[in-house]
Amino acid sequence: MLLFNFVKGFTQSSSSGCVRSEPQEQDRRVFKGLRLGITGRFVLFLVIVVLIPMVVTSWMIESGYLMPGKNLYIAIPLFFLFIIIPIARLLAHLVINRDLETINQFCTEIKRGNYTVYFDLGNEGEADDQFIVLLRNLTWMSHNLKTRQEKNRTRIKKVQEQYSSMEVKARTDELTCLYNRGYFETLLLSKAKEAAVGKEALSLIFIDCDKFKHINDTHGHHIGDLLLKRLAESMRSGIRTNCDIPFRFGGDEFAILLPGTDKELAVDVANRIHLLFRDNTVGRTTLSMGVASCRFDEETAETKVAELVRAADQQAYRVKEKGGDGTCSIELTGLTEHGNISLDVFTPQKVALCAESNKKYCKDCLGISIDEAMAGNQIVGFVHALVNQSVDGILFIDRHGFVKGVNQAGLKMIGSVSGEVIGCNWNTFKSRFDKLDCFENIRKRLLKPGHWRGAVWYDMQNGSRLPLELLITVVRSSSGNIGGFCIQLRDLIEIKSRDKKLYNLAHYDNLTGLPNRNLFLKKLKQAVIQNEQNDGHFVVFRFHIENFRHIKEIFYSESGDLLMRQVTERIKTVFHLPATVARYGDDEFSVLVADSHNPVVVAQLSQKLVELFQAGFYVKGHEFFLTVSIGSAVFPLDAQNAEKLMCNAGVAMFRAKQEGKNSACMYVKELGEQVHNRYALCKRLRRALQQGEISVWYQPQIDIKRGIVSGVEALIRWETEPGKFIPPTEFIAVAEETGIILELGHFVLQEACKQSVSWFEEGIDLQMSVNISTRQLQQIDFAASVARVIEETGMDPARLELEVTETMMMENQDVADVLLWKIKNMGIGIAVDDFGSGYSSLAYLKQFPFGTLKIDRAFVRNLPDDADDIAITSTIITIAERLGMTVVAEGVETIDQYCFFKEQGCDKVQGYLFSKAQPAPDLTQFLLQWKTSGGFFSML
Repeated sequence: MLLFNFVKGFTQSSSSGCVRSEPQEQDRRVFKGLRLGITGRFVLFLVIVVLIPMVVTSWMIESGYLMPGKNLYIAIPLFFLFIIIPIARLLAHLVINRDLETINQFCTEIKRGNYTVYFDLGNEGEADDQFIVLLRNLTWMSHNLKTRQEKNRTRIKKVQEQYSSMEVKARTDELTCLYNRGYFETLLLSKAKEAAVGKEALSLIFIDCDKFKHINDTHGHHIGDLLLKRLAESMRSGIRTNCDIPFRFGGDEFAILLPGTDKELAVDVANRIHLLFRDNTVGRTTLSMGVASCRFDEETAETKVAELVRAADQQAYRVKEKGGDGTCSIELTGLTEHGNISLDVFTPQKVALCAESNKKYCKDCLGISIDEAMAGNQIVGFVHALVNQSVDGILFIDRHGFVKGVNQAGLKMIGSVSGEVIGCNWNTFKSRFDKLDCFENIRKRLLKPGHWRGAVWYDMQNGSRLPLELLITVVRSSSGNIGGFCIQLRDLIEIKSRDKKLYNLAHYDNLTGLPNRNLFLKKLKQAVIQNEQNDGHFVVFRFHIENFRHIKEIFYSESGDLLMRQVTERIKTVFHLPATVARYGDDEFSVLVADSHNPVVVAQLSQKLVELFQAGFYVKGHEFFLTVSIGSAVFPLDAQNAEKLMCNAGVAMFRAKQEGKNSACMYVKELGEQVHNRYALCKRLRRALQQGEISVWYQPQIDIKRGIVSGVEALIRWETEPGKFIPPTEFIAVAEETGIILELGHFVLQEACKQSVSWFEEGIDLQMSVNISTRQLQQIDFAASVARVIEETGMDPARLELEVTETMMMENQDVADVLLWKIKNMGIGIAVDDFGSGYSSLAYLKQFPFGTLKIDRAFVRNLPDDADDIAITSTIITIAERLGMTVVAEGVETIDQYCFFKEQGCDKVQGYLFSKAQPAPDLTQFLLQWKTSGGFFSML
């Protein structure tokens, strides 16, 4: 027979023939499978249909119930009818119905969402049995549903995580990790309502970083970003972490929301942040801070939050107008149940608007100290001065419509004098306002919300029309009765002019008038979108003005500004509208040229730019020669988005800088790979410097006349593994590009000075020559850093000699002239290295304080066989001798070359003939051997 056993619990799982899924789950159910296959069912069928009837018939015949040959034709059908059919039906019920019942239970578990159930078929299932096929399919269906359920759960969890991440990003500023302006506006209203319910004060601090744009343009965006991060850190440290909430309001503006905080405590928080920021930053960066405090009621919380924001902003703006670096605060108090600001002008007992700042600010603005202003009857004078100095026109009208007070700005806007306004009825002036409802209608609308705002035209007495913004506010007494109205007049022309000025400050360079980095990137993104839709193309140029920053540091900012204006005017002659020329950084420009992607046209534009800088620039009696490195990239060939396009143009620009000054380069894919390789080498080099793989070796210089070792040249070596070196030619250029050369140069100078002092203490007196890179020479404080090294190591400046190249002199004439004379005045020798290989000019030998001239190895290699090299080297030696300079020949490798220089009267020689560069201990042994053996020829 067929039997299905339903087994509950995970402890009764079968060991074979089961479709399994995570047996540890608590609600897992196992259904035992068929015990009989097709063969077993056939045997069972024969037993039921044949064997049982035969046995029963034989028994009935033997018992006499049936007589053979008589009533068999009646007995057998009756037998089948009453015996066989019930037995078959019973067996069918036991087998088929129980099977179906088990399957129904299985499906019920699936319906309940329990996908861990399965059928345990054991080893007796046969592939041809349709019941077994059905059971296996049901089991696999359960398994697949469970798998899909797990995948869906994973996907849902991932989507939820992404949504949470997006939600955090949507309300967080990426740079400072503070909440952004959008979340500020959402949270402000919520906190205002909470303050209204709890009848608590709500304070707001506005922070503006003074002269941030100037810092950004002068020192670069990375310095500006660092400054904003420092400010954010100061805010986090200065606020009370349990309740205060800092925000980045936008650009260089920040805000702090202080729930349950009155004005005095908010000012303390602002001052604490001010001090922390001053301690965390270096330089003259200051903050302008405005504090506003207010109490709300539940009905007017939504309308009064804007007043709170504007009040804090105005206080910060007042500080900024006076030069910044201060805090100014205002408290909006006396809110009635209608949510209006209580104010009774010129009545000291009823004054409920208290404006206050720190003592220094009040002294500067009002001419009186805060203590004097708040003492006794001087409160009237304090409020009067405060109202009169407002940039908004302010009129006070009593409840009957008569003017009781007006400030100077109000008189200026309405074109009247005080005597003509005070005591007049409002109806005298209302006719001059275009499309302004009568005063009675306005007053009706003022009763519920408490204020009315609108833009109107005002007809002045001289016939001109002035656009004004009117804000009329109900003024209530302490008892809640309407005492009058306060009317604020704002000049919309001035507001629009200020908005335009702010826009220009945010999007244009103040010095050149060109679009700045922000505006250029906006236009670039717009160009990408437009050309994507139209299948268009355009080219982006990036070019860097070399030496501008150092000229500005040497000759001060005024000369640098004049020079930059001249550069801008020249650039404008190459690019015309609709091209967009922008000042991308302090000494970098960007240009977007539409409908241009032809390499020939791009090359022509680049060549025109190069030619612009071949002529000198004259500023205040000085002539400056600037060079330019130009990179270009084409959309969509080189990049499909604005960021990548600018990056690739920058890559091309740096490649142009590598090829030499006044060079241009168009981006190709290989350049990106080269940049990646240089970046990898840069990381290795920086790590090598930290891990001590960089060392200094020394090559001796021989005094020909005296036959002694008179000096050594310090040379850098990079040993990655014992005995395995990376040649300097492979990493010096990368170090120059990335700026690591500054660290390497300082390391070599310091190690060379230490070794020179060590040798001197051992009785070995040698001149120490150290090579100086272009980047080091461009540092304005290089002379001071050399002086520090000499002081730290105890080095005698007379034993130190710094080597510079001719090319370095040509590229940095003005800077080098100043720095080298500073170094010379310290007693340090100056040598010109590789003379004759660069921009050789005899004028340089006279202009710069050179004491030593080193002949480049290119003129030594073919001596004494090459007549041209003989003539050149002989001339150099003669000139140096006449100028009183020491001559050193580099790369001497043969006896004949040595003899030649000795005959020509050369002072010193250096090269493999005498010794390769060696570590300090090995060179010490060499020097001792030289001394004991009696010189070079004794050592041969």
